[in-house]
Amino acid sequence: MAALVCRDVDVDETKPDVSAEPNPFGDQRETRALPSLSQAPPGNLGGTSSYRRVAIGRVSRQEVAETGSDARELRHTLALVLLFADLSALGLSLLLGRYWSEAGPFAGPLAALVLVGCPLLGLCVLGGYRWGSVAYGNNLFSIAVASLGGALVGLVAHKLVLAAYGTTGIAVVTPRSMAWVLGFAAWAVLTRSIAGRLIRRWEAGWAVIAVGDEADRATVAQTLTRSRLADHLATIDPTATDAAYQLDALIAKRVRCVVLPSARTDIDVALRLALVHARLAGVRVLRLPDLVEELEERVPIGAVDTWWMLDIEQLPAAGSGTYLAMKRALDLLLSVPALILLLPVMALTALAVRLTSAGPAFFTQTRDGLHRTAFTIYKFRTMRVDAEAGGARWASTNDPRVTPIGAFLRKSRLDELPQLWNVIRGDMTLVGPRPERPEFNRMLADRIPWYDLRHITKPGLSGWAQVRYPYGASVEDAIAKLEFDVYYVKHASLGFDLRIIARTAAVVLGLRGR
Repeated sequence: MAALVCRDVDVDETKPDVSAEPNPFGDQRETRALPSLSQAPPGNLGGTSSYRRVAIGRVSRQEVAETGSDARELRHTLALVLLFADLSALGLSLLLGRYWSEAGPFAGPLAALVLVGCPLLGLCVLGGYRWGSVAYGNNLFSIAVASLGGALVGLVAHKLVLAAYGTTGIAVVTPRSMAWVLGFAAWAVLTRSIAGRLIRRWEAGWAVIAVGDEADRATVAQTLTRSRLADHLATIDPTATDAAYQLDALIAKRVRCVVLPSARTDIDVALRLALVHARLAGVRVLRLPDLVEELEERVPIGAVDTWWMLDIEQLPAAGSGTYLAMKRALDLLLSVPALILLLPVMALTALAVRLTSAGPAFFTQTRDGLHRTAFTIYKFRTMRVDAEAGGARWASTNDPRVTPIGAFLRKSRLDELPQLWNVIRGDMTLVGPRPERPEFNRMLADRIPWYDLRHITKPGLSGWAQVRYPYGASVEDAIAKLEFDVYYVKHASLGFDLRIIARTAAVVLGLRGR
């Protein structure tokens, strides 16, 4: 790996290098003299200051980029390597297994395509090729579900395609086919585990420089600790007289990024020039909310100010007409068939609720929807009919008001099935922030900043907060879930929606509901 191009600078403090800030108004207003980075920090003994400074030239910018401070190309490389490895494994298994078909090794290109494509699509939707999921997240369970589910769907689709070609006598469930499904799932988990370990070992050698007050530096440290990247954290107090020189010295080493304070606080001119110098040399300079978004896929509400909102170019969940139209089409495409297919399950569920506790099978309640417009939500009743005799309150873990059958319905999420009707009507969508009761919304909006951001999109049957955070029953839980909801509002896309739907299926299959 090429070393950084650095320059030793010896400065005579008796003749400081002073530059004038350009006047943006073009008139005769007085310009303010700015100290350049070649000035020595005060208190230096001997009259000179020697520090290392990254040269800003084409060669040095290229070398800084090669060190990995800009990880965009590496992220693409990781996805391509994992995709090539999965394709190789699937291709080899097909050659050795002869498609588990009695009709010979080839019964049509489409049969091969669905058998290979379904597992890859499952991994893609659940983040099997995403840098964050592989390197930082505890996503191995989702990857296992994606590979298993995708392989099983591929087998069924493979049989249907072969049947369309006139091939008969092909069994889907055979010892060989099940060995292939389990083998591919093990392969997917193993390759992601190895890749994640290698990435974390590689990234541990790169410093993250946190610039800010004690609270900001502590937040950066906690974020990196949760992502297992805290081994090489360097901190700089922006009020220190030699802060610019500390930054210059650190930039000459292996640096992943520089994290600035969460709010746009005033930073010393010399330190700002050092940050510009680092940026021009190819080092990433980002704010604390951006770091948390990148590593944890949530927006730290406590670190968000009005400037953060003004910096957002677009909120697709609220303003993209094309995305909203595609989202509505996806809602109808999935919820109408699902409601029809699940009618027998819903009938049995309603009967079980009626037989195991007194009261109606269905439960209705007023919730806030898009822009806080009230609508009626439908659910299977999971609590006693007198559950709120003393007033509205959140459900809690092991809530005594929950009926025995209600506990199972909550864990399996079967109590939410009637809300498919809300989705078809347009009150809700398949993916979005969960709708809350008006009385709770009023209380939370008074206590939590930016709380109403979750109401600029339709509420969802499932959401990013639901698959990432356990069931909450307090203001603190509401804040934590809001951070995931705001991340969804900012990054909403059709691919993100499909990813959440797939993870919801994993939650339901694992009975990890509330």
